[in-house]
Amino acid sequence: MKAASVKELKYNEDIPTGAKSLADYLMSATVKSVDETLTYEDYHDGTFQVFLDNKRRLVKKPGYEILMTDIDHVRFFTKGDFLYMNVTRESQEYTYLIGDCYTKLEESKPDEKESEPDEEKKEPENPAKS
Repeated sequence: MKAASVKELKYNEDIPTGAKSLADYLMSATVKSVDETLTYEDYHDGTFQVFLDNKRRLVKKPGYEILMTDIDHVRFFTKGDFLYMNVTRESQEYTYLIGDCYTKLEESKPDEKESEPDEEKKEPENPAKS
């Protein structure tokens, strides 16, 4: 009896999932530097780095959130006004649009001292009432 050989299929579903997670973090962040390491600042003024560690994992620090595993190479780059991530795993390349390079504007905050209504303003008199 001959044993059947079964090819192992490897799906890379963790790569788009990790790219989406990173894109979510960057949605309200300001990118500070781009290359092998991505540095960004979130809206709470926390500074984060995303990079490939020595165990082939794409991680976010501080903390140590693992976004992807078994990655051979990662590169972040800009093209026009957009931020991209290029990931290589087993000689297969994947490129994702993960953010933009626009400056995020803070919401305008109302003045602490509210302006009082002008007391001198009076409603116009209705000539029909007289």
